[in-house]
Amino acid sequence: MSTFLQDIRFAVRTLKRGWLVSTAAIVSLALAIGGNAAVFSMVDAFLFRPLPYLEPDCVVLFGEREKDQPENSGSLSTSLATYADLVERSRNMASWGAVRPRTLSVRGSERAEAISGVVATPGFFELLGVTAWRGRTFLPEEGVEGGRRVALLGHAYWIDNYGETVDPLGEVLTIDGEPHEIIGILPEGFEFLTSNQDIWIPLQESPQGSPRDRRNLFAIARMAEGSSTEQVRAEMRGVFERLEVEYPETLRNRTLDAYTLRHDVPTTQTRLLFALLQGTVFLVLMIACVNVTNLLLARGQDRSREIALRTVLEVGDDGPGADPTVVAGAKGHGIDLLTRRLASLYGADASLDFQTAPGDGFRVTLKVPVEVADAPATGP
Repeated sequence: MSTFLQDIRFAVRTLKRGWLVSTAAIVSLALAIGGNAAVFSMVDAFLFRPLPYLEPDCVVLFGEREKDQPENSGSLSTSLATYADLVERSRNMASWGAVRPRTLSVRGSERAEAISGVVATPGFFELLGVTAWRGRTFLPEEGVEGGRRVALLGHAYWIDNYGETVDPLGEVLTIDGEPHEIIGILPEGFEFLTSNQDIWIPLQESPQGSPRDRRNLFAIARMAEGSSTEQVRAEMRGVFERLEVEYPETLRNRTLDAYTLRHDVPTTQTRLLFALLQGTVFLVLMIACVNVTNLLLARGQDRSREIALRTVLEVGDDGPGADPTVVAGAKGHGIDLLTRRLASLYGADASLDFQTAPGDGFRVTLKVPVEVADAPATGP
């Protein structure tokens, strides 16, 4: 134990003497490791972690793009009017849902606050197989124009604003100037496509008269049993081509893509970006390791004489020993002189250590550095 503590003290002294090198090494590794951890957490959340939805392979997301753009490279959104036509004319879908991210003005006791919110159709949560953690989700009659104004709280928003011990069900929130009754709390960690979704309200806007060029709606659907992704894509593109004929002023030269949540979201371009980002920060970590190695090698070269060789002399007996606290305070002039002499010759690189215990004898350990002379050159 004494040797271990001595090694710890020596390491601390070494760090203090070379604090510039120590600081540079620690900061370099900390930044590189922190960057890798942050990027990998993001990549893991987007690419590797299982989706928390019911049968995500059967869930399809639809988005419009220009026909001259590469396939599956457009946006992930469409308009409310187009969404309503897709729902009405599709045959290979078991259920539909839609969401629209939106900033909500929520008035508290003192002032109004801008909150990250989502507007969703009543069937959205059932499509994903998500139930409320407490309370319930939206009813069909709440998703029509003039329907009852209700709200769902995100789990994190509930904890931050109400506390885990408070049940907010039945309370009224003033959202965008209108009273909304809180009917439920969503499960912890639930989100869709984006994060920080604090409050959800039902989509009550009528598609009639809604502009088709206002493409701010994420439309999703669950494929009917027996349908394939290829069938869904072919059917939806056929439906969209007919819509293009009916509404040429807003849909001319546009088409519709179908993305599966499991394989196409994020898109291929986004996956490539994540891979490049992960590779870049990994390269930064390798560079940091090389730099730290060079620093330590340079430091070791400077201390080559100090660490070249040490002589250790240890003397002991198996006598009765003594109380180590008594021995520590009873060192005589000879030991004191030897200790000061070692300090003047070798500084902190030499040590004189006493070990004893009742019944365990005495043991004295002397450590001094030794400089090794270069071997004489030999002639041919």
